[in-house]
Amino acid sequence: MSGRTQTTRKPLSHPRSKENGDGPSTMGAPSPSPCDNPAVSDASEPANIFGANSIRAATTGAGAGACGIRHDVDQNIEMIAVELAKPCKANARTHSRNQIRQIADCISSFGFCNPILIDEGNQIIAGHGRLEAAKLLGLKTVPALRLSHLSDAEKRAYTLADNRLAELAGWDRDILAVELKSLLDLDCDIKLTGFDIGEVDLILND
Repeated sequence: MSGRTQTTRKPLSHPRSKENGDGPSTMGAPSPSPCDNPAVSDASEPANIFGANSIRAATTGAGAGACGIRHDVDQNIEMIAVELAKPCKANARTHSRNQIRQIADCISSFGFCNPILIDEGNQIIAGHGRLEAAKLLGLKTVPALRLSHLSDAEKRAYTLADNRLAELAGWDRDILAVELKSLLDLDCDIKLTGFDIGEVDLILND
């Protein structure tokens, strides 16, 4: 197609290429990919991986825009003390100890790439698992995005949507197999992807 520059990803060569609008945590604006962020240092606290501690959205005014998208969302990332973050008692999502350990390993390896979502009273809207992982790592502060534009009903609805919508996504098995095989060839700790060795073997042998 004229006017477009095509980039080639090396060394991988997928069976077929797709244009993907999902664009990553999320693993508003899409969550950044863990691979796009620096790793946590050896210190007990991660470096400020958010630059000037803020990612400012380009907004044109309060309320819904011409496309029906709300532009009144505060996009400032702040660091809050772990003990100040309040878990929501109505959170229906559960996390096993093993999953908390996996999230903690991911944070240790890639950085705290996906901030916790809180309201004006520091109650967690999304990110309960990340908070527990931060406690497991002994972190004193965590990055948080304060959502002060939501009503109480919208907070509750978003808490469910944040978890449920991710569950409804699928996998391109061919591309997934290529990615997993490449990571194994690069001696990457495959467990950091959330897939265990048994699952990987099944996918590669499918």
